[in-house]
Amino acid sequence: MHANPEVIKMLEEYADHMEIRGENSFRVSAHRRGARSIDDLAVDVREIAARGELTTIPGVGQGIADKITEFLEHGKVAAVEALKQEIPGSLLELLRREASSASPSWPLERIDRPWFTWFWAD
Repeated sequence: MHANPEVIKMLEEYADHMEIRGENSFRVSAHRRGARSIDDLAVDVREIAARGELTTIPGVGQGIADKITEFLEHGKVAAVEALKQEIPGSLLELLRREASSASPSWPLERIDRPWFTWFWAD
């Protein structure tokens, strides 16, 4: 059984927690990009980790590779667990439901902008 779905879930949760905390958007995007790259893999991420080649996966830098290695070795990542203590899982679930029910024609990032700018291209 592949470990890929669990690794993807861990990276997505970490990105969600960082996003809620208002962390650097580039780091949030990097973790989401890493999760997408692992989703695209045809092989188990454990095989790549065993060869020490995690950073050869597009979108996976050393920091993300370290989190994946820690997850594969211990079943959890200390940084992710620390963020889970700060932000209740129920808040994440609520935000996921809201995002999934939003119309695709109204991106969520436009909500923070004045209504009259919603129709202009970014």
